[in-house]
Amino acid sequence: MRLTILRALACSERSCCKDVVDRLPLAQSTVSQHLKVLAEAGLVKVDRRRPHSHYRLDREALAGLCMRLSDFSGECLSPADTMSAPDLKETPFV
Repeated sequence: MRLTILRALACSERSCCKDVVDRLPLAQSTVSQHLKVLAEAGLVKVDRRRPHSHYRLDREALAGLCMRLSDFSGECLSPADTMSAPDLKETPFV
């Protein structure tokens, strides 16, 4: 569902929660919770103006995540004998 929400946000410059709810078979409270998680993850920016908060896709953050996932999948698909165990203390999280 969060990927679907990201796609919905990608279709417009900014959307309020109701705009996203109108596109999905989910309750407003569920969409709101997903938007909160996406914002906390840094993939969605929130503009809190009365009477509605507006959400927009953080395209720069999403591009960074895509690059990291691409690197990660390349490492995972490499033959096991060529991979070294990563130092988890040094691995930045998104």
